[in-house]
Amino acid sequence: MLLLVGCKPTERNYQAAYEAAQQKRQKEGVDPDMILPAGGLQRLDAPKQVEVDGEKVNVKRLWMKYVGEGEAPSRSRYSVAVSRYKMPTNAKAQAANLKASGLPAYPAEGSDAYFYVVAGDYPDLPAAASFAKEYASGHPASQIVGLEEGILIIDNGN
Repeated sequence: MLLLVGCKPTERNYQAAYEAAQQKRQKEGVDPDMILPAGGLQRLDAPKQVEVDGEKVNVKRLWMKYVGEGEAPSRSRYSVAVSRYKMPTNAKAQAANLKASGLPAYPAEGSDAYFYVVAGDYPDLPAAASFAKEYASGHPASQIVGLEEGILIIDNGN
């Protein structure tokens, strides 16, 4: 008769393996409670913060399509978005209000399926950042709808 004997894990073995894994995580800078990198969660779709002339601005690469009435405006590489909506009618209404106040605003659908209100287009990032700062100083945060991080500079890639 052949007797097979196997190795049975014990509670002591489990505890030793757990402690070894915890020590490894601590050495690698991982939060042992959340098992996340020490820096925390990061949104992959979040805009990048870029420093321009000592100020941080939010920049995101998106492809935009004009959804307003009439002929599409000529666009430059950087568009300054001041609001974001799920419904095109809301974006069109706010763009019309901004246009009536003298801004070259228009509604556009982004490649992320949101509708943006673009308040201006600029050929370079410093000019777009300057306009974004000026716009933010003249409009309360309550008028910057749907953009949790604040005014967004969209890199059209042109």
